[in-house]
Amino acid sequence: MRKKIVSFVGPPFSGKSTIIGRILVDLKQVGKRGIEDAQRDAQALGYRSYYPLLVNFELNERLSGHTLSIKFIDVTLREKKLLLLDTPGSIQGLTDVLTALIISDATVLVLNKSNEKLWAFYNCLLDLLRISQKIVISPEGNIVGENMKEIINFLSTTKERMRPKDIFRMPIIGTYGMGNVAYGVITRGEVRIGDEIILAPIYRAGTVSSIEQDQKPLERAIAGEDIGISFRGIGRQYIKRGYIVSALDRLPRKLKEAEIEAVWEGGELKEGISIIACIHSAQVSCKIVRKMNDKIILRFEREVCAEPYEMDAELGTILLRDHERPLCIGKILN
Repeated sequence: MRKKIVSFVGPPFSGKSTIIGRILVDLKQVGKRGIEDAQRDAQALGYRSYYPLLVNFELNERLSGHTLSIKFIDVTLREKKLLLLDTPGSIQGLTDVLTALIISDATVLVLNKSNEKLWAFYNCLLDLLRISQKIVISPEGNIVGENMKEIINFLSTTKERMRPKDIFRMPIIGTYGMGNVAYGVITRGEVRIGDEIILAPIYRAGTVSSIEQDQKPLERAIAGEDIGISFRGIGRQYIKRGYIVSALDRLPRKLKEAEIEAVWEGGELKEGISIIACIHSAQVSCKIVRKMNDKIILRFEREVCAEPYEMDAELGTILLRDHERPLCIGKILN
């Protein structure tokens, strides 16, 4: 079943998890015992609100006070299924932010508009990934008070964005089971049991042996659906986050070097420096080989899958960062 996918993005401590927790309570997606447990833990940890603890279950997240990795939360709103994505706000979580935006139909941006630099950063990212359905919530004041009616209305009125139907592609976001089931959202095309696929960038071929969604088996899945896939002919040791599951018709390109066009810069980029590149669900170290105005040549530490932006926006958008801040958003040219 195709669910509307809505991501919540913004800087750390802006209130993304708090909003999602309140949504779960308002839509009666959490039982009385779950609420009582969260309230008890919130009091013990000194939280002002128990709502974020309905989303962040891990101890290190509860102790740090913010989301450390992407979360997938299923909800039902007016008999329609939605998938809400809670994303980290830290610099180390930018790959998760990019992953979430690539697979989203719409975005709730929790951000103070007066922060012009961050405002330009997120707007550039949304524009490049062609996400036109968005709502901006200011984290100031009571974000789960006056904003909730507007947010619920936004969730109920957003539409599924059109996805290309030409060729099957799915970035792997994670694995589960015994590590032999790849989890992700199909960004284009469709897949059926028995289809021959290839795992890039290692270019290992196999056959789709099963497809499932919400622990239910499927015969076929289409673009926009969140699924788990297992394969025949590909060992579990090869199934990794950041790899692409693709049809054999047109193999995703594997790059060791790329030319990009910078469309947003948030820090000085110098030739010879080592930084981190985020591309779809992959993260890889790279070095700036050459910089010529807005054109940058990158050399990656290892091969990574990508496409020219004009051919595939999801695989052609790149985000560069160091350990402190985002440095650049760009389009992969060749």
